[in-house]
Amino acid sequence: MKILYYSSHPNLNLSSPSGYGTHMREVIEGFKCYGHEVKTLIRGGEYNNGKLEIKVSSSPIKKLVKRLVPPILWHSIKDYKLMLFDKKSNKLLQGLVEKFQPDLIYERGFYLMKSGTEVAKKNNIVHFVEINAPYLEEKLDMEGPTFFKEKCEKNEEEVISSAERIVVVSSPLKFYFEKKYPNCATKIIVTPNAVNPTKIKELFNSEEVKGLESKILRGKKAGDIVIGFVGSILPYHGVDSLINVFDELLGEFENLWLLIVGSGETMTELENKTKLLKGVDKIIFTGNITPKHVYNHIGLMDITVLPKIGWYNSPVKIFEYGIMGKAIIAPNTNAVKDVMVDEEDGILINDNVDELKTALGKLIQDRTLREKLGNSFKNKVENYYTWRKVAKKILDAVE
Repeated sequence: MKILYYSSHPNLNLSSPSGYGTHMREVIEGFKCYGHEVKTLIRGGEYNNGKLEIKVSSSPIKKLVKRLVPPILWHSIKDYKLMLFDKKSNKLLQGLVEKFQPDLIYERGFYLMKSGTEVAKKNNIVHFVEINAPYLEEKLDMEGPTFFKEKCEKNEEEVISSAERIVVVSSPLKFYFEKKYPNCATKIIVTPNAVNPTKIKELFNSEEVKGLESKILRGKKAGDIVIGFVGSILPYHGVDSLINVFDELLGEFENLWLLIVGSGETMTELENKTKLLKGVDKIIFTGNITPKHVYNHIGLMDITVLPKIGWYNSPVKIFEYGIMGKAIIAPNTNAVKDVMVDEEDGILINDNVDELKTALGKLIQDRTLREKLGNSFKNKVENYYTWRKVAKKILDAVE
C-alpha cells in the first residue's frame, strides 16, 4: 500500500521536542516496517530544514502591536494567516498526490486545517485524520477568543464527517468527539502514545548513568532515594507542587533527592523559588537535555512523577518511565486510566498536594512496592504500548 503521511501543523516537524516529533517519526517508521511505501509532507518542515511559516515573531514592533491591539484581533490575524497557509498546503499536497498516487492519506490534523480533507475528497482517496486535542477548546483556553470560531467549528465538522477514520490518543477525547458528532462515533479509534523499546535499549548506558550520578547528584549516598520528573516545565504540569511536597518530606526523610530534567517557561521562576527552601541542595535542575540522554537520566531515579496533565492527554512520559521499570505517580485522569491501573501499575492521584505527599511517602518507605509497580507497568508497556502496536492498529483499521 502507498501511504502519504501528511502533517498540516505549521510549526511541527519530525525533530520537534517532547512527544510530538517522536509520535510522527515512529508511526511513519511503523508503516514502513509493515512493508508499506511511505511519502511524507510535513508542513512544519522535513526534519529541521523546513521553513516554519507560521510563527510569532519576537521583534519589538510586533510585541508593541500585540500589546496595543485587542487580543481577539491579534488572534484572528494569526488565524487568517493559518488559513492562507492551509491554501498553500492544499496545492503542495495535491501536487504530491498526483505524483505519488497514494492509497491512503494519513494526516496529523491541526486547528482550522482542512486541506487534507479537500484533497482526499477531490482525488477519492481514503483519508485518516489523527486529532490529538480538542483544537478549538484548547485554542480558546490557551490563547483567547477569535473571530474565526464558527469557521473552525465548520472546518472541524467537515474534517470529521469526511474522514474514513479519526485517530485519537485517549478515550476521553473519543467521548468528546462522539458527543459533538454522534453520527461519527463508529469511525473513531483510540491509540494511546507509546515507546520504542529497541531504540531505548540502544540509548540506555548503565556506565553513563554512574557518571551522571557522580556529576549531578554530588554527595548521594547508598540507600538515598531519587524522586524524578522529566518533561517540559510548564504551569499545567504541577512541578511547583512537586517541589513544595518534596521540601516538606525532607523533614521526615533525610535520604531524598529531587531531580528535575527538562526546561520550560516556568523553570527560572521555580529555580529562584527553590533557592529559598531548606532543601535547596537536594533539588537538582538539569535544564534542557538531548533526547538521547533522557533514559540515562531516568535511570538515576527510584520514583518518577507526573503531577498533572490535561484531561485528554496520553502522556508519553509515563511510558518512558514505565519501560525503564520505575515506580510511577501519575494523574488520576481517564486518559491515564486507559493504560494504568491504580495500585497495580503505579499510584494515581488527583490534583491534590496531600495525595501527592501520601503517595510519595508510601513509595519512599516501601522498596518492594516500588519494584512491584515498576515491573508491572514495564511488562504492560512492552506487550501493549509500543509504536509498532500503534502503527498496526491503524493499518488494521485500513484493512
